[in-house]
Formats: sequence, structure tokens, C-alpha cells
Amino acid sequence: MSSSSPSRKRFARSKAVIPTFGSATTRSILRNKPIGKAGLSVEQRLDNLERNAAAVAATVANVAATTDACSNNNNKQRTAIDPALSALIRDSYKDYMSKNNSQGWLFGFSLLSMENIALHDHLLEQVRLHDNYSAHLPEHTPFIVARKRFVKEKIRHHYEHLADNEKKKNWDEDKLKLLAENNRRKSRMQTKMRRRKTAFARYKDAFELKYGPDCEEFVDRAYMSEEENNELDEYGNAINFFNIVPKWRTPKLQEFMNELDKPTMAIKPSACKRCTRTPIPEETTSVPLEILATLPTWGVDPNVFL
Repeated sequence: MSSSSPSRKRFARSKAVIPTFGSATTRSILRNKPIGKAGLSVEQRLDNLERNAAAVAATVANVAATTDACSNNNNKQRTAIDPALSALIRDSYKDYMSKNNSQGWLFGFSLLSMENIALHDHLLEQVRLHDNYSAHLPEHTPFIVARKRFVKEKIRHHYEHLADNEKKKNWDEDKLKLLAENNRRKSRMQTKMRRRKTAFARYKDAFELKYGPDCEEFVDRAYMSEEENNELDEYGNAINFFNIVPKWRTPKLQEFMNELDKPTMAIKPSACKRCTRTPIPEETTSVPLEILATLPTWGVDPNVFL
């Protein structure tokens, strides 16, 4: 009886040591070092495993959101939008300046320079503590690698955004007006594209029946007409636009674009009354000819290749 007892204990110990992602066991194996502390009981090791699993579960949603965002826009890397995290970083930044009588980021130095690293690490630590509190994890639970990378990128965006604002303080009035105008134009185009995509998704069958199954290729920001402000009100808002129509569009494609806008005009007729759009043809083709050659022929005027 006594001879079998040590065997059962050895079996229990070996069964409890299960390498997990991010655990001390895994790190020890990778470094060829002894595993953990010899004094840990089976229950303590199992408890560690459960904490690791909880930490992974707490960050799965954020990792998935980051992965989805990075797969868009022709594989260009973009950080996922996380308003709650951005707000937490902003609030922690303001608290740090208030409590430490600090001026905040020193924009004459890089983000990870000696002058900024203390603030960077403080923001990182505040997010880690907030994550653990929200997920009901022990306060000392470390970041999952993917989550830490995501938070670091958000902190970098915060630094770069404030650095850009600091530069704009030295801009003259004309440059600021031009920036505001470009931002408003960009916002209008994004809104217009979003509404067109919504309209196409809602009436897809009808559009494809009338224009063909390949008409969705033209529902893209690259093929939209550009806008230029012609007349502004006293607040700087455009009340008249020059709508620069691509010269390569066929009448059939222009009809398709007009029909994409009809659902929005029906829902928000007041938007049409606030401003007018005067169509004018563009002087040069904004889309490269090699790209136009790949589009459905019914939407591209063949004369553009001459």
C-alpha cells in the first residue's frame, strides 16, 4: 500500500502540469528551465490554468475585432475601432497630468523615448488593471500578448493625434480653413458611400436584374464622382457643389449611380434642399486606364481608351 502511494502522487503531479498559452510552464519549457515552483500543489496549478483560460476568454473579442479590421482595405493594416478603450486612455492621460503636475506627452521626443516612456507605461498599466477588474480577474493577471499589442497601438494613436493637434496650433487661418473643408468633403463622401452600399444591399436583386450581376463592382469609393465647393454660407458650410462626373462613365452607369441615391433622397428629402450640386465633366480620367479595362464594359465608355 505504501509503495503505490508515491506512484499515485507522481502521476497526479505529472497530470497537473499542462502547458498553456502564456503560462509559466510553457515559458519554462521553451527556455529549457525547470518547471514552476516545486512547492505548488495540484489545486494551485489547476487554479493557475483556470486564470489563464479566463484571461484568454476576456480578450478573444478584442483580438477578433483587430483581426477583422486588419483584413480590410486591400490587406492594409488598420487598428480596430474601440471607443471604450480610447476613452479610457484619454481619461487616464488627463488623470496622470493632473496628479503628477505633468504637461503630458513631450512631442519633441518619440513615443518610447526616455522622456515619454513613464507616461506610456502608466497608460498601459491602467488598461491592464481595468481589463482585470472588468473580467473579475486577479489584479496581477498579465496582459495576453495580442491584447497588449492592440493597446500599445491605441496609445500610439493617442500620442500621434495630440501631436498633430499641436502642429495645427501654428497653422495660419487659411490653412486651417482648407483642412476643415477637406475634412467635411471626406465626411460627405464617406456618408454617401455608406448610404449607397446600404441601398445596394437592400435592393440588390432589383439592381442585378436591371444592370447585370456585375453591377456591384461599381459600388466602390474609387469610382465615385468627386466634389468641389463652389459657394459657402457664413459658417463655412457648402451650399453649392461642383459635382465632377468621371468622363469614363457611360449613361447607363450614371443612371445606376442616380438610382443608388434615390432611397436616401426619399428618406431625407431635406438633404436635397440644403445644397445644390452642379454636375461638370472631369478634365482628365482619375482612374488608371489599366483598372478601367478590368471593369464591366457596359459601365466604361470605350472612347476613354482612345
